[in-house]
Amino acid sequence: MKKQKLVIVLTIVMLIFTACSKGNSEKGFSDSQADILTLTKLQESGVDFSKEQLVDFQVSVDTEENGRRLQDRLAKESFKCSIRKDYEGSRWTTECSKEMFLEIDSIMNEQQLIDSISRKYNGYIDGWGVLVKPNKNNE
Repeated sequence: MKKQKLVIVLTIVMLIFTACSKGNSEKGFSDSQADILTLTKLQESGVDFSKEQLVDFQVSVDTEENGRRLQDRLAKESFKCSIRKDYEGSRWTTECSKEMFLEIDSIMNEQQLIDSISRKYNGYIDGWGVLVKPNKNNE
């Protein structure tokens, strides 16, 4: 039973990052459609929308230096950020996290804010996600 739940959780996490990645938006989903689809899947998976969740926004930048500068700038907007080299290619990812309610307007507003700031550092918003944890009541 636990293995089945782990597979479900991993599938949902993959769906979240796939549905909300910039690449998928370019293949037929508008950004808002991808966000709505992801929120729907999160709700269906049992995520409690009445509580704030830790939302991770991924930002692609061209250099480590720009990633660090973006990280410092977004800290002023109450984001906790980390930076890592992308597994493929020459770009870097700045992952910025914030506790917030899972509301479409809030998600879209934060993405617009991050994207507008990241453009100054040769970056762009590249998706968002929420780590889905199994509901302990259902174990």
